[in-house]
Amino acid sequence: MLLDAFRLDGKTAIVTGAGKGIGASIAKSFAEMGANVFCVARSLEDITDDGLRLDAKVSAGLGDLSDVL
Repeated sequence: MLLDAFRLDGKTAIVTGAGKGIGASIAKSFAEMGANVFCVARSLEDITDDGLRLDAKVSAGLGDLSDVL
């Protein structure tokens, strides 16, 4: 299948803004493609409320990166 070419098994992704919208969708897609995903969001509720399952391939951390620049 064509999608097998995009497998991310053994890779790790860090997704900032994973609590909502595009970030949450990207985190879910990476996990479905086999990556280990570390999600960063402002609150743990943002991550769990959006339906992102915290399982063996997904972990989460809290942080606000808006002041980094």
